[in-house]
Amino acid sequence: MDNRLDTNFIIQSDESFDFTSLTKKNALSEFNKKYPPAERWRLIVDGQLYDKTSSFSSGELGWVNYENREPNCIRSFLTAMEFCFNHHPPKATTGFIQELKMLVEKDVANVMGERGGQFRNGDVHFAYVLDRSTPEGFEDLLNQIENGYLKEAHIRLINDSNIPYEYITSISIGRIRKDFNCQNNKELAVCMFNNKDKDGIEIAKTFSYYAPDSDRVDELVEDALHDYYNQIEKAESLDDKLEIIGKTIERFERIHPFPDANGRTFVNLLLNYFLVIEMGLPPATFYQPNLYDVYGNHANVIKKSIMNTLSIYHAFEQGLEINLFGVESKNIYAANSLQAQNELQQKNKELEIRMDNIIQEAKSNYEAYIAKRKTMTEQTHTHEKSHSTVHTPSVEDVKKVFKNRIENLPLANGGESLFRSTSAKQSVLTAIEHCKTIEEIVAMTRQSNFSRNKGLTKVFAECLAESFSYNPTGLTSKNDRVLSGILRSTHVHELKKKLALECPEPGVHIAKQVSK
Repeated sequence: MDNRLDTNFIIQSDESFDFTSLTKKNALSEFNKKYPPAERWRLIVDGQLYDKTSSFSSGELGWVNYENREPNCIRSFLTAMEFCFNHHPPKATTGFIQELKMLVEKDVANVMGERGGQFRNGDVHFAYVLDRSTPEGFEDLLNQIENGYLKEAHIRLINDSNIPYEYITSISIGRIRKDFNCQNNKELAVCMFNNKDKDGIEIAKTFSYYAPDSDRVDELVEDALHDYYNQIEKAESLDDKLEIIGKTIERFERIHPFPDANGRTFVNLLLNYFLVIEMGLPPATFYQPNLYDVYGNHANVIKKSIMNTLSIYHAFEQGLEINLFGVESKNIYAANSLQAQNELQQKNKELEIRMDNIIQEAKSNYEAYIAKRKTMTEQTHTHEKSHSTVHTPSVEDVKKVFKNRIENLPLANGGESLFRSTSAKQSVLTAIEHCKTIEEIVAMTRQSNFSRNKGLTKVFAECLAESFSYNPTGLTSKNDRVLSGILRSTHVHELKKKLALECPEPGVHIAKQVSK
């Protein structure tokens, strides 16, 4: 079997997955009881890194190498997980995600980019690992790029000189299919999976994925959450629900909202929030968590990972030592060394004490954060009350603001085109004039022929803000996310709520302030 469909990655046809969802309370109680704290490092450390049973493993010492590479990463993860399971909102929100990210990397060494829960300000890209890909995964990504689902996201083909020689974008993908003699994205995906064209010639040294522009992140994250809850509500079977969860996590990974810690935030934390808190299932203990780029097989990947957790539950119930992937937490050195037994026992005892300290520190950090968060929440609510008197205009007032602003706009602003022609500008004015409510005006600004124009989108948001007498420091670039929030509103009360605060929701504000 191709190792890209490794038996440790996904559930196999001869394996049975028979688990009935519990209530949120019972699922969390089961986890707290049957997944010992000393074993929970397995929820962040890739099983493939420490597996003693597979030739594809890196053969590391349990959690030790992982923690040594990024000191404090396990402690921070355990703190974030405690928050994720015990202090979560009724539904996942942007602010909740940002708090998870802030917590999971708070004290971690060697963090890339800016610390805290803020979304990235710059571009990000990363190379695909072909051993963690499938043709179906590549095809899905190519379809999303072609359909503009991921906005400006694209793939760069890198040659032996480490220079990109081709870009797969929504515009170029048709030509690239023709160049590779492929009839459709399915055939192109097979070529990328094998890294060979139909003549057997290597396509690229590296496939490098470039995520959507940073100014799209807020919108894309909100869309992903909105679509998830719409879809999960309609799903009937467990497989359908797990598929939706997996595709949503993959969507977040492709958006890549943060400069670092995306995997821990979405795969190790948010996915398990969906499973435990919303679905009443055990959490996923991943053999390989980095399967949310171009791998697919979402339901089967999650099932296999839940089965890993169930094996831990079963061992606990039977009073057995927990042995997953050939490693016991109390005997991490035993399978990796021929040293004298007494020396091994001493080393394992030292690791046991070290892990116990990590667990206690994580618990203390969680309690301290919750106390600080409570203070910050009270301050945020006070801030909200003091800024809640947002003027509610009439629809005619809003039309007037739009008309005055748009009539005085040039066809282009610097190098950015706002209107293709005078008639295009007039069509916008006419569309606004036909609106009978403020909701219709907001809906009009979100039409695809307008929303693709970044400059015009910003103007629309500024007009709405001005209509509601909101003027945060001149609406400079640092308020772009406030503007994005405005255009995501669908009702007047949502507009007022988002305009009343500097940040769209308290969690975002808290994630910024507590991380300082």
